[in-house]
Amino acid sequence: MTAADILKNYNLNKTHCRVLVLEHLMKNRRALSQAEIEKSLRPLCNRSTIYRILNKLSEKKIIQLIVIDEVNKYFYDEEALSAKGAYEPVYFQCIKCNRVVPAGRMSKEAFQLSEGFVKLRYNFVIQGICDKCNQEHYNKS
Repeated sequence: MTAADILKNYNLNKTHCRVLVLEHLMKNRRALSQAEIEKSLRPLCNRSTIYRILNKLSEKKIIQLIVIDEVNKYFYDEEALSAKGAYEPVYFQCIKCNRVVPAGRMSKEAFQLSEGFVKLRYNFVIQGICDKCNQEHYNKS
């Protein structure tokens, strides 16, 4: 499915920048920060336009918003997570290079809230050192 098809399915206008942002996320196999997206799409789309597009796409659940903390937010193409349903995505964030990649899925039943609690937002993020940074460390030794 193309970016334009996805936008049409969600009744969103097919603007040039929306298509570019969604295509950029779809072709990457890792989560991207807004700054990374801006850098790749500059000067075709400006910062505020990209900000609004990312918020709209995550609001419509077309893409996944991954909040590491108040400063570090990443976006990932929701369609790239092939197995949906009873599982939630888990992400890995490298503490050296800040790369965020999908790490697998966790059963929804594995994470239960106590009675009376209401889940509004959640992100499952494992932090550590990625394979590339780990390899660089051993190559220097």
